[in-house]
Amino acid sequence: MSLELPQEIISEILTRLSVKPLLRFRCVSKSWCATIDSPDFISRHVKRSIETTTNHQLILEEWDFETRGYQSNLYSASIDERLDIFLKGLSKPLMHQSEDLFSNSCNGLIFLYNAYEAVALWNPFTRRCRKIPAEPFKTPSAKLVTPDWLSAFGFGYDSLHDDYRVVRILRFDPKDCWQAHEVSVYSLRTNTWRSVQGFPLVGYIFLSAYSEFASGASHWLVYKPISDLDEKDRYVIAAFDFVKEEFYELPLPKYTEEFEQDFLIVLQGCLCVLSCNYAQDATQVTLYMMKQYGLRDSWDKLYIFKQGDLPYEFEHAMPLIYSQRSDKLLLQVVCKEGFRSLVWYDLQEKKSSKVDICNKQSSFTVLVCLESLVRLGEDDHFDGAHESVSNDASSCSRNEE
Repeated sequence: MSLELPQEIISEILTRLSVKPLLRFRCVSKSWCATIDSPDFISRHVKRSIETTTNHQLILEEWDFETRGYQSNLYSASIDERLDIFLKGLSKPLMHQSEDLFSNSCNGLIFLYNAYEAVALWNPFTRRCRKIPAEPFKTPSAKLVTPDWLSAFGFGYDSLHDDYRVVRILRFDPKDCWQAHEVSVYSLRTNTWRSVQGFPLVGYIFLSAYSEFASGASHWLVYKPISDLDEKDRYVIAAFDFVKEEFYELPLPKYTEEFEQDFLIVLQGCLCVLSCNYAQDATQVTLYMMKQYGLRDSWDKLYIFKQGDLPYEFEHAMPLIYSQRSDKLLLQVVCKEGFRSLVWYDLQEKKSSKVDICNKQSSFTVLVCLESLVRLGEDDHFDGAHESVSNDASSCSRNEE
């Protein structure tokens, strides 16, 4: 006598799988296909992967500076605690292969943009891409746009409306006032841009176009110029809430040391500040985590990495992700010899181990990306790579129930 598992149990088992087998299992039956394609399943799959630190991949972009135009190659790699990593080649979305793009990721979607405009959203695991339409607003003359970061972008998830959104902040200098900003928000759900009024951070300088998404908001490090109320320059965190569509400030940690440069990162869903001191032969990287979002007193100094802690003499060390048991931390290390490498750091033993990336020691950047089935809407298209993975349920030859 054959026994059939209840659909609820099957669904729960499927949430534990990575994207590749899930795409194959859509062809098992109509009910399996409907389950895997359902928004509820996709949401539960994302939530479980985040909570268990599973189904994450590294996206590596390797730069070839010998070719004209500084071409880059994309790879993906599974995250585990082995000391060697097998790289699988990825193709950029076909229409963007020659572009120099920045990127952010959120729940498996990668946001591609350049210094001027938002370009596309891309799910490298389902291999679907959606071009972001041009903003309908009139862009200020190039003569008015300030040279320090033409645009700052943020990308994140609006949990209230189940929507992925992009925020763009353009800074320029009009003739009739010292400085102005234009803020616009793109919605994946409606595939439209809207202008946002009332920018409260006039005069602040965004130190990077890059942002970090945590607690429902995008975050940037910004510089607040001297004012009558301040005795010295202030560095703070600017944040944009995607649900309320509001900007606000967050404080930096109270440092006990002097640091030369700060970076924002996210670990275990918490906003972190990486503070670097580049003193000669004494590079030091200190990691702070905001344990309770929004509270200055919740900043906790977690780790300090000094020369000798890692297997290379390093100029910079960037934490990427914890191991599944949270006892190790994967770091991207910028070495003094000029190449970059990956290192697993054992938080209990205080020991580090080199990760062999197919014997590559070169110029590459790393993005941690969650594997997901998050869809890009009806107007998405195949990314142009050689293998085809269909999102069309009717394309599968399934067993009828």
